[in-house]
Amino acid sequence: MMVDAAERDAEIAAALVSREDLPHHVLADLIKRSTPPQQARLLKRARPEFRDAIRAAIDAGLAAKPVQAV
Repeated sequence: MMVDAAERDAEIAAALVSREDLPHHVLADLIKRSTPPQQARLLKRARPEFRDAIRAAIDAGLAAKPVQAV
């Protein structure tokens, strides 16, 4: 439910990535649902110890998304 709220509100998302008790799967879900600009903001505002996990989730998400032809 928190990820659903964070998907609609950038401040909630920022607060969520700042939590010490945030489970890894919740963080990964939040990153997966975020747009690239949102991901960059979350990475910037995240706790330092979460940044590697966020980068990994972003990289995994990018690798999983098919490239769309223009």
